[in-house]
Amino acid sequence: MMDFSSFYIETLGCPKNEVDSRIISKRLKIQGKFPVSPKEAEVIIINSCGFLQEAIDELKERVSYWRKRKKKVLVTGCAVERYGTNFLKEKNVELAKVDSIVGDGRGKESLKQTILPNFENQDFSQVTLSHYVKVQEGCTRKCSYCVISKIRGPLRSRPIEDIVKEVSYLQGIGVKEFVLIAQDLTLYGADIGVRLPSLLKRLPEGVYYRLMYLHPHGINEELVRLIGEIPGILPYLHVPIQHVSDKVLKSMKRAGGAKSVRRAIELIRKYLPNFFIRVDIMVGYPLEREKDFELLINFLEKDKPERIAIFKYSHEPSAMSYRLNDLEPEIKDERYEIAYQVAYEVMGKIQEGLKGKRVLAFYENGQGWTQYDAKEIDFGIEIKGLKSKKWIGFVNISDVKDNFDFVGFPVKL
Repeated sequence: MMDFSSFYIETLGCPKNEVDSRIISKRLKIQGKFPVSPKEAEVIIINSCGFLQEAIDELKERVSYWRKRKKKVLVTGCAVERYGTNFLKEKNVELAKVDSIVGDGRGKESLKQTILPNFENQDFSQVTLSHYVKVQEGCTRKCSYCVISKIRGPLRSRPIEDIVKEVSYLQGIGVKEFVLIAQDLTLYGADIGVRLPSLLKRLPEGVYYRLMYLHPHGINEELVRLIGEIPGILPYLHVPIQHVSDKVLKSMKRAGGAKSVRRAIELIRKYLPNFFIRVDIMVGYPLEREKDFELLINFLEKDKPERIAIFKYSHEPSAMSYRLNDLEPEIKDERYEIAYQVAYEVMGKIQEGLKGKRVLAFYENGQGWTQYDAKEIDFGIEIKGLKSKKWIGFVNISDVKDNFDFVGFPVKL
């Protein structure tokens, strides 16, 4: 690996990569290297995403950006795990797997694609109001369109005690929101003989928790009821359903198929009526026919999930679904535009319906978000008259912007 004494880490991709960047930073600091600003850094470390071709295109753009500024670049992360250390050939650009940066070369752990985080191996020097806690690494699901299990490796869960230690420490230095993340949060503990409810019951009180990446097949009545009993859990659940057509879901190898999707939504609506549901939707899967797409649109219009993310299927060579015949780009583009417009209309009405309501909001360094929105993922909020750089409290929603961000005023208690 190239020699340097100072570095800056640029993180691309999903929130899980932010945790990996903390691990990289901690290891490099132990080695005597210093994190500095991009301008001062000897090397720019890009922690990459490698899930889709779009992520690789973004990576190449960022490499080009830093090279034009005469910076040495070290690329690591999922793109390198997936494509190896030789797929980018540029002067002063080096590729390295995460374990070669943070591993000690001993034992099986250093051979796994991504190091499992723990309290000791993360750099917590850049603490913010909201903090991602990765409770698990890897995945046992075998979704046909997904390459995550190949990149991230087998399922590995952190001990409950280690997670609680991280939360307790950060709570003590000002973190107010903890976002629990995993490849599938509902699988937490399957490899170590515990379950997600056991973790939720042990979480420290006095702060807020946001639950993301809940596979619908893992959502059951026990879990939903428990979520409703823990006051610190924010009224927001991220449930990546992908589709509602049973035929499509079975081809995707999504556990439980349409039955699990329907049951998950019904349980949340029944026992958590005030919760917002964020769904991830994929359009243009190879076996998606017009009637399957219509089922998806009907679901959005009738069930009205409060937060909707639409993605176009990407035909990835190393995914099982690559053996299927990809749909024409025009078909995928058309379905994306239709689904996007429906989602836009659904979410627009949801946002308008919150005018005059009081909601919990977070604010830090010019950026605001509410109980119903994950920071930098969903919608934001402009809080009028707020002078503090860091704040948490209730606001009255007074307006909704064209981009669906809220406008609100602090509530005087």
